[in-house]
Amino acid sequence: MAQWGSGEETTVPYLGDTSNAKMLNTSFTFDTLAETIDLYFDGSIQVSCNDEDVETQNLTATGGKGEGSYATINLGSNPANKTRRVTVKVTSDNAIFDYMVEHFAGNLPIMPDVGGEAPQIYFSRIMPETASLDPAKYPDGFSVTVYIVDENGLAQATLDPGSSNAATANYSAPNDNFRQFDVVVKRNGTFAVSATDTTGNTSSRTIMVDWFNSTVTDEDKPLVMQKQWVYLNSSNDSITVADNAMLKKDQFAYLNVSTKIGDVPENADTTLEYYQVTTTTVTTTYELVEIPGETGEDTEEAPVPTNWVLRKTVTTVDGKGNLVGDPEITDTPADATTVVPASSVSVETRGVWEKVEPVQIGDAEPKTT
Repeated sequence: MAQWGSGEETTVPYLGDTSNAKMLNTSFTFDTLAETIDLYFDGSIQVSCNDEDVETQNLTATGGKGEGSYATINLGSNPANKTRRVTVKVTSDNAIFDYMVEHFAGNLPIMPDVGGEAPQIYFSRIMPETASLDPAKYPDGFSVTVYIVDENGLAQATLDPGSSNAATANYSAPNDNFRQFDVVVKRNGTFAVSATDTTGNTSSRTIMVDWFNSTVTDEDKPLVMQKQWVYLNSSNDSITVADNAMLKKDQFAYLNVSTKIGDVPENADTTLEYYQVTTTTVTTTYELVEIPGETGEDTEEAPVPTNWVLRKTVTTVDGKGNLVGDPEITDTPADATTVVPASSVSVETRGVWEKVEPVQIGDAEPKTT
């Protein structure tokens, strides 16, 4: 709508458009903390509130600008900023609504929590209560309209569908300062709406969707894991090893893992390791380590105390020079005169578990994460 009102009171709507109620008894509901609300509209309305102390009010206005362009909804004193629910019902054959101005206790402005410079994100309704919607009644999804406003101009508005797999519909951008679109949700989860203005300010709102009272009707089926040991020699040839036999040097054991749910096979996210009997080299080293005491002025009369420890480090590597585990470090109390033992090296045969990349073994292909 380019203009609204009549005669000298004609003006351009606040955001260049209006909301039109084309039927008698059409209504809308919203929550507010305000004590009074100036509602700019053209027509006749009846206003009711869920606060029993607030009387039903019948109001008229002519829209546009100037005297008579709005009517004031009086909800009474609200010093505690209590939330009250207001319903506006059209009592004329039709009505046109533009915008409203809320006045709060002490005439204090309620600032958006994203800051005054960032885009403002609003939703068309209060979100449904937990488990209040039957998904069978919303086969095409439940729709919520999003409004995004920024006086500097909007650069971008986005929807993150999240775990609710929300989708957008009916996108509208009538001018640089306003965006409107529907968010259609079919299942519980989350979604997020974010917006950025032309100066780089960003705001975002995340909505938790727990509205649908979905009931799981499918029978739960257990996850079945199947394991198979595959044995190889150093040439990657398959060998047979009895269940109660010990692996010999340079023999390998791979664990091939697969899973299925019911009768349907699934790829398994499996950490695969192999067991190798190999020669390891263990190196033990010693060093005397000085550990400064508490900081302070070091003088001949009052020297800063120093602590000493004898540090023993044990490092193990396999036959390929790969580190086996983390070095083992042990500190024992000592002093500056402690004799440092000589380093030592020993070689031993042991089994080592190592993670590996997938390898093809006949028809079996181990899976790794």
